[in-house]
Amino acid sequence: MSESSSTSAEQEGVVSGRWRYWRRHNERIAWWPWGLLPLIGLGLLWLWGLFITNPGIEDQVQEEVTENLQRHGFADVGVEATGRSVDVDLAFAGDPSSAAYTTTTGRALEVAEATRCSTWYGLMNCPTDVDLNARTIAAEVVPEPAPAPAPAIVAPADRPHDFVMTVDGARARIVAEVDSEAAKATLISEANARYANVETDITVSSDTATNQWPLAVERAMAVTSNFERGSATWQGASFSARGLVQAEQEAPTRALFNAATGAPNLGDLTLEIAKSVQNCNEIFAAALSENTINFETASAVIDSSSQSLIEGLAQTARECPGILLIEGHTDSQGAEEYNLNLSQDRASAVQAALSELGIAGDRLNAIGYGESQPIADNESAEGRAQNRRIVIQIAAQN
Repeated sequence: MSESSSTSAEQEGVVSGRWRYWRRHNERIAWWPWGLLPLIGLGLLWLWGLFITNPGIEDQVQEEVTENLQRHGFADVGVEATGRSVDVDLAFAGDPSSAAYTTTTGRALEVAEATRCSTWYGLMNCPTDVDLNARTIAAEVVPEPAPAPAPAIVAPADRPHDFVMTVDGARARIVAEVDSEAAKATLISEANARYANVETDITVSSDTATNQWPLAVERAMAVTSNFERGSATWQGASFSARGLVQAEQEAPTRALFNAATGAPNLGDLTLEIAKSVQNCNEIFAAALSENTINFETASAVIDSSSQSLIEGLAQTARECPGILLIEGHTDSQGAEEYNLNLSQDRASAVQAALSELGIAGDRLNAIGYGESQPIADNESAEGRAQNRRIVIQIAAQN
């Protein structure tokens, strides 16, 4: 076989006689570490958390815990966060075995553990673990024959909690802030023991109320028990009351308000003396004899011309005690059953109008008598006009 034919066979990859020839490729195939990519990604995530995310969380936890402690009166504190674990260094001047030491360190630990931070999920507790280290610092000594007393660290001051109690007859409404669920339960229980209908809007706070708060609540319960209507408030660390009382209750109410025993800081007491039942009935009768509550023809819709009369009746009702009985009467024109229903509807319309002007619904009772109680002759137009009337008076007590 010639050289040219041999070379040709190698290039073509053919068999010549007994020999097979193949072309050899000497180029290297490139290699890439694709299997390492997941490990590289995990490493980058670890570095991101270690150097970027984790320091940010630690800074936020440390800052929020420090500010929360300072807000509650712990000025001399050091806070160091490792992740969400927090070390609190508290300086205490005094005897570590004293009650003040126990109270102060316990309160500081409670405040630190309750610290909340803003997250993408909302406000959540920052620290998962709090380690409190209280350092006892030496008392400062002045160059005098007798050593100066060690400055005492005072526990954070308690905060006044507002309290407003409004009463109207057998109804009471309490809007208050308390420092525990137990205080809330006691407050509701005491109100229910005094009033048939009690509404509450009570907020439980994590801050401790001042020691005068229970005194103010006790004084409010006592004073308002003499009110026909009124309110008692504990606001700005001062107790005040304003209400309507019967003449015979004025002196006892003032004595209750000003009693020295167990007294909170006292503000102002304003009392209005309620009119007597007889006086109230006379005022209602005079007002309704001089003016008439007008209704649209054959209906229970109060005419707008009677609005000023309704407002005057409401003002008198505010100054009077007890339950108001609103009576509806008609003349004898038309069917008896129709007149009875119409008188009831008109009495109920006056009841609703007085209620809209602030008179408590449980102080108003409406009843229709139809044509059964005339005060004049139904044979004349003038007499029938007198029989079509609304009467308001204080209901007799059983």
